[in-house]
Amino acid sequence: HRVDRRQRQMCIRDSHHVALRCGDFDEVKARLDARGAEYRVNDRSASIGLKQIFTTDPNNVLLELNFFAP
Repeated sequence: HRVDRRQRQMCIRDSHHVALRCGDFDEVKARLDARGAEYRVNDRSASIGLKQIFTTDPNNVLLELNFFAP
């Protein structure tokens, strides 16, 4: 199903955030640092085995990057 430009803009505008399950916390953090990206880390690894990085994409949509302990 093809999404036209107007529909895509509506989806972006109406999105608060996107949550993604990711694999390598240190690699992703290093890539964000290399790009000079702004982000916030939430380290809950001691209590629930989860680290998170919150950053925004070029459309200003908040990205919640989740890294679960192995």
